[in-house]
Amino acid sequence: MIRSHKSVWVTTLLLTLSFIITLLLPGQANAKNTGNQNPQLQQQELEGYYFAAARNGNLDVMTAFLDAGIPVDHRNVQSYTPLMIAAYNGQLAMVDLLLSRGANACLQDKRGNTALMGAIFKVELSIAKRLINTDCDHKITNQQGENALSFADLYQRQEISELLHSPASH
Repeated sequence: MIRSHKSVWVTTLLLTLSFIITLLLPGQANAKNTGNQNPQLQQQELEGYYFAAARNGNLDVMTAFLDAGIPVDHRNVQSYTPLMIAAYNGQLAMVDLLLSRGANACLQDKRGNTALMGAIFKVELSIAKRLINTDCDHKITNQQGENALSFADLYQRQEISELLHSPASH
């Protein structure tokens, strides 16, 4: 059977990332022989580690994934990017890493919410400030017609509202 170039690349990437994760997360790595595992299951498992790194602020694991070629704006099944997850979970250092690696702060999840909206909702002021300073139109609306400013007003985040009103955020 002849494998396509993409198939060989994906298999190699999965095995490399499995090895990296085993080194970086020895207590969490799957003890099974990943070489005998279904490639789709391997991918799902690795994606779980990828998004867990964003959620938990594990910079070493995220850096390994990004260095291995996983797209910085890769979405999970719920439509969230690592930046959205990091912002929502208060991981400022992860937000900075992802932005420095080219993460798009303007992307929206399936409900139309951005990483900034998640940070506003969770009262992550330092993350919201960082995201306000990205090159992103903060007038982007979600499916309910809310934008970052109306989100800040809705959830009574006065300091964020003031920042969004300032000329520097436009």
